[in-house]
Amino acid sequence: MKLKRISGVLYGIGQFVNRFYLRRLNLEIKDENAPRLDKPYIIFANHSSVMDYRLTSFLLRKSKPYHVAAKNQFAGRRRLMYKIGALPKVQFLPDVALVRDIERAVKLGKSVVIFPEGVVSFDGTNRELPFSAAKLVRHLGVGVAVIKIKGSYLVKPRFNEVFHKSGKTEVEFFGCLSAEQVKTMSADEIHGALKEALRFDVWEWNLKNNVATKGDLSVGMDNLLYECAVCGGKTAVKDGRLVCGKCGSAWNVDKYYRLAGCGEFNIHEWFEIQRRRAAEAAISGEFRMEEEVSVMILDGFRGFKKAGNGRYIHGADGVRFTGEIRGQKTELFFDGAKYPSAPAGNDFIEFTLRGVTYRFYFKTKGAAIKSALHAEEIFKIKNKKRSR
Repeated sequence: MKLKRISGVLYGIGQFVNRFYLRRLNLEIKDENAPRLDKPYIIFANHSSVMDYRLTSFLLRKSKPYHVAAKNQFAGRRRLMYKIGALPKVQFLPDVALVRDIERAVKLGKSVVIFPEGVVSFDGTNRELPFSAAKLVRHLGVGVAVIKIKGSYLVKPRFNEVFHKSGKTEVEFFGCLSAEQVKTMSADEIHGALKEALRFDVWEWNLKNNVATKGDLSVGMDNLLYECAVCGGKTAVKDGRLVCGKCGSAWNVDKYYRLAGCGEFNIHEWFEIQRRRAAEAAISGEFRMEEEVSVMILDGFRGFKKAGNGRYIHGADGVRFTGEIRGQKTELFFDGAKYPSAPAGNDFIEFTLRGVTYRFYFKTKGAAIKSALHAEEIFKIKNKKRSR
């Protein structure tokens, strides 16, 4: 299939709208080491907020690159997707059609922007960089550039639906590897260079910059920090504080997202406690969560459609669903060895099986991100055992 050219008119309108959103960011661009995009590049960017696409498309508005984007983000907007240069992909699954689209873009002389971690950061630091990113670079043999975004997590963290106003957001655009370097490097060497170039930690950055964010920053925090750092009990946000319902420990949240109370934490430090517990549960095989869920199914590019209800059971082997979908009794199993992660929002998680994307909605706060975190750790353990 021929790759559609990007509509200059729609792209221009998009960037006009972008300017209003980007005002919230107090944006500082550092591009003195940026490559000239007179030939195609693969441009990798870290992904810490839903604002990141606005940043990368605005920064590169003169060259109008293609962007690899999650297919579900354009549900119901297929025509728009292609006209603004989005190349669709189902998250965390191999996609030969996408590789062909990227090859076509490169042959047209166009650059392609990829968020290689595949999903927004949970905690303001890097997620796993898939080795497939390095293999793609090696296969294409073109130069690599990097957009490193620092601070957008503070404006719109994944657990909060509100866009806040921040004192500063920094974007650095620089060349990483030339086409000549790529042709002489192994995939392992490329992978190492990409990991180093893309490394970010918003909390480390903010210790140096002291960027304050306006608003009630505790809202929705119990979606992400669902488990008490002290005892492991269920947390809840009450009167602007994060409180444990089991041991009563409580934390205030300041304008830097720092939590102070029964111990002092930033979000990453707290989330790492949860990850460590998830890893221990994966190793022991004792993890199990059960939730009542509603189900929606992605109907091509027509959007998610309500499909049914049932029981969602996440155990050490993967996720099982039993219930009713489209009027039929249904059982589904998502093997934990096959899903390195899963797209998750505050109240939903998605898995794709045999080409069908299922979105499961939870009533319990924190259940979606808890399930996604455990999916990552279970995948690591299962694949370590396989590789022995």
